[in-house]
Amino acid sequence: MNETHEKTQAEIQSLYDELQAYLNSTIASPEQEHLYQKCDQLGEKLIDFRIALIGNNSILNQANIADLDTLLVEVTAARSNIQKDVSALKTVSQVASLIDKVLEKLIKIV
Repeated sequence: MNETHEKTQAEIQSLYDELQAYLNSTIASPEQEHLYQKCDQLGEKLIDFRIALIGNNSILNQANIADLDTLLVEVTAARSNIQKDVSALKTVSQVASLIDKVLEKLIKIV
């Protein structure tokens, strides 16, 4: 497992943890249901990513470093928005959109 893979996994885990903490601290509204679904999908992809790392999966080894760097940028942007005031519907929508981008990148890589 190389440094880029480790950093990517750590950042995705951090995003998932922060999103989960936010969702656990709020009362679910209909607007946030989409965010709950995205959190579940992110958790599933995080598990896939970890399995690929443990198995030294050739897909990850062949993944373009630029793809992983782009994924890290998306994860960082999503985490940044979660750390801001996520109670506003606009922000929740932005977070969901950024998590969609993270999921799209993860699906391509894993």
